[in-house]
Amino acid sequence: MNNTILRKSIALAAAVTLAVGASACSAKSEAGGAAAGEEAGAVKTGEGISGNTITLGLLGDLTGPFAALTTEENQGVQLYWDQVNEEGGVCGQYTVDFDTKDHAYNVQNAVSMYRQMTPNVLAYQVLVGGSHSAAVLQNAESDNRLMVPSSATEHLASSEVVLTPAMLYNLDMELVMEYMLEQGVIAKGDTVGMIYLEGDYGEAAHKGAEAAAERNGLTLVASMVKPTDSDMTAQVNDALSKDASAILIGSVPGHTSSVATVLQSAGADVAMGGSWPSYSSSLLANTGGDYLAEHFYAATMATTLEQGKGAEILKAYEEQHGGAPETNQVAMGYGIAAMMHQVLDRACENGDLTPEGVVQAKKDLGTLTSDGVMPEMDYTRLGESPTREAWIVQLDKEAPGGLKTVSDGLYTSENLSE
Repeated sequence: MNNTILRKSIALAAAVTLAVGASACSAKSEAGGAAAGEEAGAVKTGEGISGNTITLGLLGDLTGPFAALTTEENQGVQLYWDQVNEEGGVCGQYTVDFDTKDHAYNVQNAVSMYRQMTPNVLAYQVLVGGSHSAAVLQNAESDNRLMVPSSATEHLASSEVVLTPAMLYNLDMELVMEYMLEQGVIAKGDTVGMIYLEGDYGEAAHKGAEAAAERNGLTLVASMVKPTDSDMTAQVNDALSKDASAILIGSVPGHTSSVATVLQSAGADVAMGGSWPSYSSSLLANTGGDYLAEHFYAATMATTLEQGKGAEILKAYEEQHGGAPETNQVAMGYGIAAMMHQVLDRACENGDLTPEGVVQAKKDLGTLTSDGVMPEMDYTRLGESPTREAWIVQLDKEAPGGLKTVSDGLYTSENLSE
């Protein structure tokens, strides 16, 4: 990849790395590196660092309902760290590598794999699933392993070892509803259907929908579903029988696709709104894809690939992979990697790149940025959403990554719950 392009795409990260490298990591470890717990130059190291290599964990769903999203999130992570490694690595000394495993959206698999991976990883760059992240949280706290879950529940956000990469699910669902109300897609007093996934994620999205419904005089017709459910006909027909003007989805992309297919088959003209894990641009290729393009609204925590920093990420991705990604989850991966980079640089500056030192560095920083890839994230108030804004998007076959931004930049609403 052309070095000029790379430097532009990670200008902020590279600048921080070089500054830290000059002050805290001037001394390189000798061939073979320091053993766990020894000093590597001026920096203390431990588990997750071997020689001059930092290993980060990517524990996600590569074959289950979030396979497409996890795959491209991992690619975005890889893209960012490849660029950093080429620029000299963390602290001007350490290259970043990965231990990648697939839990297939099974909680017990996630717990078992976490135990296998943890002695060899410094932190978890990706950990997919709210219930999965919650299941390993107590261990992560005792192991001092910072983790970035692809999840945004209040429970996870209350932990010092969690770097929540998004608006909490309840506020995310509220934000989409407020935008739909503002645009006249739904109106106060309407009946609105909702399909939500059992477990932490879906229940949090349902909580947000209930809050927005009560605030705006909406009647909510809600149905809880399981990850193994595939046909949403009964749930959609229930909402339609009550004259719902919209159906909200706080579930997996497959359920969103099924809802669109049922509505299209019924000849309905009903709006759809979803929380950020409920969709993938790959749904455009399914039956009901055209319906989604016309009727579905959602929020994204990472910039679309049509604008600003997203366009730079797209160009770098195309050069590495020979084509455009199916989703903008690549930008999400890139953004969370940029935030992890800031944390590792601060740990380096503090002279402590042990797992404990990384957790402390996250606490020291408080607020993390990603050079416009994601909203600024404030982690100074445990249990609260790190952001209250996002881009509102619609699916679009012609847009890179399959998403177009329909809000005027980052969107927020003063009506969101406190």
